[in-house]
Amino acid sequence: ALGLPCVAFDIPQHRDLIDDRLNGYLCKHHDEMLLRVAALVDSKELRATIGQNARARACERFSPESFQRKLLAAYAHPTDEDALAPPSKQGVPA
Repeated sequence: ALGLPCVAFDIPQHRDLIDDRLNGYLCKHHDEMLLRVAALVDSKELRATIGQNARARACERFSPESFQRKLLAAYAHPTDEDALAPPSKQGVPA
């Protein structure tokens, strides 16, 4: 959310947060990561563009409106009540 470009390894957890080459870089190996960091160091314009995109994505994804929408959707589609109930203790009738 600070508007800084992110360079990370290409793993599922990072794919949820980073759109490769739009708001950061997803790298498959160390050499690629070094090249991406070097490109960002060398280009103020690239840092600014990727950083602005990263901030916009974070503001959109974590805005109060987005949180409210997700929370209301969770309440609109509650999970099975049995799954939420605590497990019964052995020897104690449910």
